[in-house]
Amino acid sequence: MKIFIFLASQPGASIVGENVIKHDQKKGLLRNWDFALNWLWKNAETDLIAIFQDDILIKNFHRAITELPKHFGFASLYTPVNHKNICKEPGWNQGRIGWGMTGACALIFNKESANMLLHNQKYHAHFANYGKDEQLDAIIGQVMMEMKLPCYWYNPSLVEHIGMESTKGHKHDERITGAVK
Repeated sequence: MKIFIFLASQPGASIVGENVIKHDQKKGLLRNWDFALNWLWKNAETDLIAIFQDDILIKNFHRAITELPKHFGFASLYTPVNHKNICKEPGWNQGRIGWGMTGACALIFNKESANMLLHNQKYHAHFANYGKDEQLDAIIGQVMMEMKLPCYWYNPSLVEHIGMESTKGHKHDERITGAVK
């Protein structure tokens, strides 16, 4: 399995390295995430693209990658507790959440689904109306649902959202951001 790691950071971050792109101006959550997905879609010579954000702890996910469904919009290694109703069985569970989606901190895309998202008009329409505290995860969930692409969450969650203070500046609520165990 080929893994390529790349970081896109906001101005002022103390991250340096060969695979780090540091923006000159603050892009904000949605535009930084969109930049990362675009960059990976164009440059990563892999079949799968994963975007990890925020302050997370990732458990062993190699087996989950080998068990991915053949066709999917995205597959989330992170399953927040407010999505536990989706995960009835161990392993990958399909769900349709739309605007109710939370926790886009560990999403895997195949190149085709990433391309479909990046070129979707409704996805781009959100850029014009995107406010400071609007939810990136809800936008992704809704657009994938409207494109009728199946989305999956892993049970138990392979990612823990460990920070209680978001990089967006708000406090995380364990009742929402806690991982399904």
